[in-house]
Amino acid sequence: MSLLKFEKKINNILLVFFLLIPFALITGAFLPDLFLSLSSVLLIFLLFRKNELGFLKKKIFFYFLILYFSFIFSSFISSNIRLSLETSVFYIRFIVFVFVAIYLIRKNKNFFNYLFYIMIIIYSVLFFDTLFQFINGKNIIGLHYLSESNFRNTSFFGNRGILGSYTVRLLPLLLALISIKFYKNLFYRNYIIILFIFVSGVVILLSGERTALFLFFIFILLTFIFIKDLRIPIFISCLVFILFSILALSNSQKLYSRIINQPINQMIVKNNTGEELNEINKKKIIIFSSIYESHYTIAIKMFKEKPIFGHGPKMFRDYCSKPENYLKEGACTTHPHNVFLQLLSETGIVGTFIVYFYFFFIIIQLVRNLFIKSNKKIDQPNIFLMILVLINLFPFSPSGNFFNNWLNVIYYYPLSILFYLSQRKKN
Repeated sequence: MSLLKFEKKINNILLVFFLLIPFALITGAFLPDLFLSLSSVLLIFLLFRKNELGFLKKKIFFYFLILYFSFIFSSFISSNIRLSLETSVFYIRFIVFVFVAIYLIRKNKNFFNYLFYIMIIIYSVLFFDTLFQFINGKNIIGLHYLSESNFRNTSFFGNRGILGSYTVRLLPLLLALISIKFYKNLFYRNYIIILFIFVSGVVILLSGERTALFLFFIFILLTFIFIKDLRIPIFISCLVFILFSILALSNSQKLYSRIINQPINQMIVKNNTGEELNEINKKKIIIFSSIYESHYTIAIKMFKEKPIFGHGPKMFRDYCSKPENYLKEGACTTHPHNVFLQLLSETGIVGTFIVYFYFFFIIIQLVRNLFIKSNKKIDQPNIFLMILVLINLFPFSPSGNFFNNWLNVIYYYPLSILFYLSQRKKN
């Protein structure tokens, strides 16, 4: 086999791994992390073999390297170095993966077409399967929703209640791909965007995931603000979605209880006898729920103890499990369920600043777009993916574990495309 054919074969394997990740995310954490890790290794192999390591010499690569070494340093000064290093050392695979899409897009002219059809198929199947499960109690392959007492449709995700999270976190990528595919045909672009905003909203609502629903509304609001020529399509899709939501909530007591009643009940403070505290001097504001509030209390305590570099990645579980740090039953878990507080408690001011520096950089870029008068100069795909960064790092909502493998794959997958689009715009 000639060198050229060998490299072409490796390129094709790399492309297949990348395109399989959206499907693999539905199966759990193992396969998407495997495909991502293999993609990163293959990219380094190709660059090294072709003597093109200079491909990585970009500002964003050095930015992520600084973040990576800040995580490593936090691990080395943690109380359980081995446990913390298990997470921080191998974090490098996500940083390398950022450049996989840039490399693939340059080598494959049909890259965006392939990914577009893959995402359209996934969202369409999830939509019909979620509706089927909502109506029948099980999806098309016989998987039931999680439980009778805590109603959540999960479609092909089985016993993992992450259908809504998956849908909302990849929705901006789907809309970016639609904008790329139909950039010359505004009618089809707007129609398909209306359709898939509605489709995604339905899936998120029926999943029963309140955080995903909240992030969906944040995404819609930010898109309405920062993409002027999509305001009418967004308004139409939201109007249709609201009408569907009213019908769904009024016809399903389980869904109504999950979306409306449970959040209200979780924020009501009760005394030891179970009676509600109605006196003004006894009222207390509960953040989301008493359990979440206890997570946040522990995280803030951790931050106060080590404010500069934190206790180290993955150390929340270790810290709260110690008897001297016991707060209440259910307070100790693997992470504090808030990405901002997790970064503060585990990586300190340094790690949090590095992460949120990019968060605020994105905000500045989006605000600058508001002053662009010509719609033709607004790069819609770029804006969709920048808004995705904001909802992934949104500091005022519950969240998953920042260092969770599955969540990091879903963070970095669209990021790699965003960096390509940003580089293309500069050029």
